[in-house]
Amino acid sequence: NTGIYTPSNWDEMHAFRWDAANGLVDLGTTDVDPWGWGTHNTIPCGVSDDGRTVVGIAGAGFFGQQPFIARQGSPTTFLQTYLVALGVPQASAWYFADIVGLSSDGRTICGNGYNAASVSEPFFVVLPPLAETYCTSKVNSQGCTPAIAATGIASVTSIAPFTISASNEINNQSGLMYYGFAPLSQHVAGGFKCVASPAVRTPLQNAGGSPTGTDCSGSYAIDFNAWIQSGIDPALTTGTVVYAQYWTRDPASVSTLNFSNAVRFTVFP
Repeated sequence: NTGIYTPSNWDEMHAFRWDAANGLVDLGTTDVDPWGWGTHNTIPCGVSDDGRTVVGIAGAGFFGQQPFIARQGSPTTFLQTYLVALGVPQASAWYFADIVGLSSDGRTICGNGYNAASVSEPFFVVLPPLAETYCTSKVNSQGCTPAIAATGIASVTSIAPFTISASNEINNQSGLMYYGFAPLSQHVAGGFKCVASPAVRTPLQNAGGSPTGTDCSGSYAIDFNAWIQSGIDPALTTGTVVYAQYWTRDPASVSTLNFSNAVRFTVFP
């Protein structure tokens, strides 16, 4: 994955992202044109190892420039706007001049700017992790350990999915993912409840897997970006930290229940 720039018309250049699965994706321009020029360039200077995060400079020649950030599936946005939306209020008082570095995981950004006192100084920003697992799964009646996973970026704008899945589950059994806004580690039914109340349940799913017999070929998955953007839960706003876990049926277990481990993630712009 890489990010470079390519001319889009006679007076404007756009950053683009390329990978084997999606080909060339034009990252376009920021949604705000503060220079009043009608068009502006976006020229990348850094890309994360997974290609999901691209940073660079948006500008209109001598009219001025500002750093931008583009994360897979979401609109290209000024870095300042992005940080304020994530709950970094001091960012609104800064003028960000450029970006000179992006870490391989796409979380750490450094560059130069002017602070609230209009003094030039470097800046260093560490974005929240996209997702991290925590807590402990309960081994099911077939001797398998369910595993939760999150793929993508949780976002209020991204057109790309953010999939929360669970594997190594009992086939053909019902289960659901539930989430809340604080972690927990409480012994329940021989396992651990990893999400504090109050919690929200997503719709019931069937694990599928092998059509006959009992094994660990089942799995569950939900596109949580579709859930966020549906507006069904107004608490899922930019900057919110969410904790999620799968609860499933295991008829051969004494409790008839099973719990996966859990995942925490931040909702990004």
